[in-house]
Amino acid sequence: MTEITKKEVEHIADLARVELTKQELEIFQKQLSSVLDYMKILEQVKTEQVKATAHVIGLNGVMRNDLMTDCKCQKDILKQVPITEGRSVKVKAVFKK
Repeated sequence: MTEITKKEVEHIADLARVELTKQELEIFQKQLSSVLDYMKILEQVKTEQVKATAHVIGLNGVMRNDLMTDCKCQKDILKQVPITEGRSVKVKAVFKK
């Protein structure tokens, strides 16, 4: 078993800006050691023939196109806003330069 030291856990907690009690320190020491043991198991997996992927299930273009469609109420809505540009509502900038 890979044993991560309490000092290493304290260092990780410090980097993450997390304060740990003595009890939490012991819990995380065991949990992080367990994670490192699991990583050693994963290092043994032969992956030379596996193609690199960006997404494990191969989803592409899951977002629909943001298309404006005509609706009966669009003209009524645009009449109620203070500033329009074409068929769009114009608003103040969220981020100032």
